Amino acid sequence: MSEELIERLDPNRDYGERTYTDIVRDVESGAVRISDNGPRMPVLRDAASGLPVKGSGAIFVPEKTNQSRSNARTQFMLEAEKDFQDVYQAMITSAKKGEVRAQKLFMELYVGRPKEVSEGANEKMMDKLLDLALKPKEEVIEVISES
Repeated sequence: MSEELIERLDPNRDYGERTYTDIVRDVESGAVRISDNGPRMPVLRDAASGLPVKGSGAIFVPEKTNQSRSNARTQFMLEAEKDFQDVYQAMITSAKKGEVRAQKLFMELYVGRPKEVSEGANEKMMDKLLDLALKPKEEVIEVISES
């Protein structure tokens, strides 16, 4: 395998202090590790340090998929639905055993997070204040004077 990868090395490439012949010799002796890098130049690493050798091919990074986050989330939610009952039961079992994280998660999902709860309370308070604001503000009192 390494012979095939050595054949893919560029003899005219700049390998720093090493020549092409030095690189081939070091790969054959094991001082430099060579690995396949897909369609790119093979990756060369110093066997002792694991660091890349000058002239090594750039590491191959696969192209990003075209799948958007919303599509991935939709797919996740469809798959998660299948496991919901099992995960829910595990959470309840953990919460009943006294695991605080499970209890907290349960309460946040059931009642809402503290901020959401206070926002809900604030909404109720605002509704009450608006009701009071819409009530008549003046009462007419008929005063009869005795003169």
